Amino acid sequence: MGSKALRQIIPVIMGLLIAGGIYSCGQKGTSTSTGTISGTVNMPATGMGLTSYNFNLLPLSQAGSAVSGATVRVADSEQETESGDNGDFRMNGVSQGKHEVDIEKTDASGRKFMAREYVDVTSGQTADMGTVELQGTGAIDGGVSLSDKGAGNYLGITVYIPDAENVALTDDGGAYAISGIEPGTYTVVMSMTGYISQTVAGVNVTSGSITKVPDVMLVPDANYSTTYGIVSGKVVDSANQQGVSGVIVAVQGTSLATLTDQDGGFSLGLTGGKWTIIASGDQYSVGGVTVNVTVGNTVSATIQVSKLSGYNTGIISGTVEDENGAPVASAVIQSDPSNGSAFSDNNGLFSLTLPAGCYTLKVDKSGYTESDVLKCIDAGQSLTTGVIVLMPAGSSSCIGYSCAAPVPSGLIVTAGNGQVSLTWSASTGATSYNIYKSTTSGGPYTKVGSTTNTSYTVTGLTNGTTYYFVVTAVNSNGESGYSNQASATPLSPPPPVIPAGTEFTYTVGSHPDGIAIDNSGNVWVTDWSDLTVTKFNSIGITIGTYVVGSGGGNGGIAIDSAGNVWIANIWNNEIIELNSFGTIIGTYAVGTDPNGIAIDSAGNVWVTNWLSNNVTELNSSGITIGTYAVGTNPFGITIDASGNVWVVNNGSNNVTELNSSGTTIGTYAVGTVPREIAIDVSGNVWVTNSGSNNVTKLSPTGATLGTYSVSSGPRSIAIDASGNVWVTNWGATTVTKLSPTGATLGTYLVGSGPNGIAIDASGNVWVANSSSNNVTKLLGITTGPQYFPYGGPQFPGGGNL
Repeated sequence: MGSKALRQIIPVIMGLLIAGGIYSCGQKGTSTSTGTISGTVNMPATGMGLTSYNFNLLPLSQAGSAVSGATVRVADSEQETESGDNGDFRMNGVSQGKHEVDIEKTDASGRKFMAREYVDVTSGQTADMGTVELQGTGAIDGGVSLSDKGAGNYLGITVYIPDAENVALTDDGGAYAISGIEPGTYTVVMSMTGYISQTVAGVNVTSGSITKVPDVMLVPDANYSTTYGIVSGKVVDSANQQGVSGVIVAVQGTSLATLTDQDGGFSLGLTGGKWTIIASGDQYSVGGVTVNVTVGNTVSATIQVSKLSGYNTGIISGTVEDENGAPVASAVIQSDPSNGSAFSDNNGLFSLTLPAGCYTLKVDKSGYTESDVLKCIDAGQSLTTGVIVLMPAGSSSCIGYSCAAPVPSGLIVTAGNGQVSLTWSASTGATSYNIYKSTTSGGPYTKVGSTTNTSYTVTGLTNGTTYYFVVTAVNSNGESGYSNQASATPLSPPPPVIPAGTEFTYTVGSHPDGIAIDNSGNVWVTDWSDLTVTKFNSIGITIGTYVVGSGGGNGGIAIDSAGNVWIANIWNNEIIELNSFGTIIGTYAVGTDPNGIAIDSAGNVWVTNWLSNNVTELNSSGITIGTYAVGTNPFGITIDASGNVWVVNNGSNNVTELNSSGTTIGTYAVGTVPREIAIDVSGNVWVTNSGSNNVTKLSPTGATLGTYSVSSGPRSIAIDASGNVWVTNWGATTVTKLSPTGATLGTYLVGSGPNGIAIDASGNVWVANSSSNNVTKLLGITTGPQYFPYGGPQFPGGGNL
């Protein structure tokens, strides 16, 4: 596997090169025609890594860390220098005047970070540029869920940018992040074995910032087994053959990847052919295996990986000398926090192997004044302190902490959203302060920034995680010890309160018509003109768009107790049944121009046939039980608590009542061109009359109880849990709310040509707007869920004849 591919899989480890220095107490002379520039180079203040399962990220722990080896160049001259271990740089002999200064750093993975600053240099003076924060590529983050799994079961979904070699895997909650993305506009792909991939186009990435990608949901792929072969494998430790969890398993030459489960197992779906599978885990070597895949079959694979020794430690070395430059042997070097100690040899050399973290190295020997150096080491890194000078006991010379500014006091940390604010008391003689954080009380700490103020804000933190902070003071002689420790836990702000009745609009297919809500709160909409059904969740994110029927005319819709969706395909004279994933289960012939659908308590499906003037009854398997004559052009249909079937006859301006056997009980006059029908908790029957712009209310025995005016062209009707009646007015782009006694309670503006209407459990009112090709959601405007005389959910009607 090439190094480029390895960089795609193995997170890059960057050194936290934050160091305390040994400083001279003297000063060099300055020129009368030139000056000096100085400053500190840091990584971006916001880390890009949101989860440990991402590739090629700048870890959060490295955000704001010092950068060594950065090239600092004066653009209009040949002068340049490099930043030191603690990110500091200093360049003498710079001509006075305004200069452009370019700073650049390319890390071990080939990622480039840059900054451009402008500075005025005064003859004989030092122009301090302060802390320069590098900027580089951009990043994206977002979330992916699986429609058939609950929260916390979304680990290992692949997210990638085609042709850009940028890949991530989701964590348990479905979160992902990808950094190292060159600025531009991209398409992001989300995929997982056994599911239909989703794409999000038009994602704009800018330098130094994180772009939020809309969350998506993947649904199972019904054709998966006929398209792919399956590699079912396990990653094991070569020493004990035990499964290794959390290992990245990638397919060489593709962007497909996954993670091993708690037993080391993994599964990948691949097209037929020979493939190389690569495994890479934190603290493990890279392993691989080649497999031959055939469509429809499963092949087993075991990948061996070996644990790397010493992976979590680094090495700090240096030299101890006296004030005359002679080696000091047998000096004690002790780390604080205490994780190891060493003695200098006859040449003054010492070496300490320490876990990753920040340490104060205390160097001491009898007859000398103790000296202190602050160093931070990353896993796998070798770092030198340089020369540490021990002065004779009682010396007043400046060494280590002995001449540094006093330790800061009074540190207070206040939590915010993804950030904290720090304040502390000024330290006499300090010229700047360094800020350190840790997720463990007592450290080790990581440097996150520097400031000349006595306050600082640390951003890019994870809400819900407790962070511990300390501050040090810096002057020309060195850096102080740590201040008091203070902690805080960033928290997300409470979500904004959205007023009831706030309107949201979601685009669906062409000419939306019927609408229904399933037991999970998902909204299903039939699209009359483009042969589709759209399914989206309760917050308006599209879950799927499913092709249903041919020739057009998807109208009425109802959902049975098993979650199966029944749709009237009017122009093909059939009813189509889908499962909850949008897969067609069956297609069943009925009468001419079927339209309204209702489902009784036994699961039988009743369908109005507009041109054949009858009603078809199917059982739950789609087998015809009977066909029953009604009035002219039957349209809307519903079923009361006794199982009687009520049918609106659009052409004869009346309603027919049938018993559960299809025998006519009675026929009752209503208004002109009646359309849809609903039954309230008292058994009263409500009918919309699109020709006379009103609603008729009938008693359970068919007697007229009242007629109530609404707006132009009333179509569909729904009754909420409080008994209020909701009517869509097709000609007025409004919805009317009536009380149980027929009094008008309100009128609400929706989209153009409102037709189907449904009410969810939260009291949100959903309306399919057939002319503006969208769905309107009126937030929390009533009491849900929608009332049906028994069970549900179902939508008793639809169609656009």
